[in-house]
Amino acid sequence: MLVSPAQRRIWRQRRHEAIALAQARERAARRLAAQAASRLRQGWPGIEGVWLFGSVAEGRTQSSSDMDLAVAGLPPEALLTARAELDNLAAARQAPFIPIDLVCLESLPPHWQQRIRERAIVL
Repeated sequence: MLVSPAQRRIWRQRRHEAIALAQARERAARRLAAQAASRLRQGWPGIEGVWLFGSVAEGRTQSSSDMDLAVAGLPPEALLTARAELDNLAAARQAPFIPIDLVCLESLPPHWQQRIRERAIVL
């Protein structure tokens, strides 16, 4: 099957648009990550660190990507409240909506803790 020059142009245009949307989503997610880290530190002053990891941190953001944050020093009983705070923060923003997945670093297996501390973006 041959692809016409017009079809090729349309494909390239769609691909460029998809890349531009992913880049915009990544920029928005990184701004949101900084705001989320700030909100966590305000609510729980004992927090030792916040890291951005996963697809957003690695530059692999897609239209369906969520934002993965790890936090150290958050009391385990505060996790649900912290998640609700971040959900409200994400929902209050203009589009695009970016879900936030918050995990306590201490609850992860040691190899994930090490990987996040070594490779993730410190916020």
